[in-house]
Amino acid sequence: MNQEPTCRCGFDRHHPWVVEKPRYSPSKWLAVLTGISVIPKTVVVACDQCGFVFEESDDLERRKRMI
Repeated sequence: MNQEPTCRCGFDRHHPWVVEKPRYSPSKWLAVLTGISVIPKTVVVACDQCGFVFEESDDLERRKRMI
């Protein structure tokens, strides 16, 4: 039996509260805050309620989809 990990809320990675979020370096945050679109440093799959991180990826194609 192969169970998927769950967060503290009890959600697995397929639950609607578990979403992909971009993570930016400090210099890229400056660009984002001024309205410039940039490719994030990484993409994190995390629970929106408790913040539990299921996965972190630095795949370029996946990061480009976050623009």
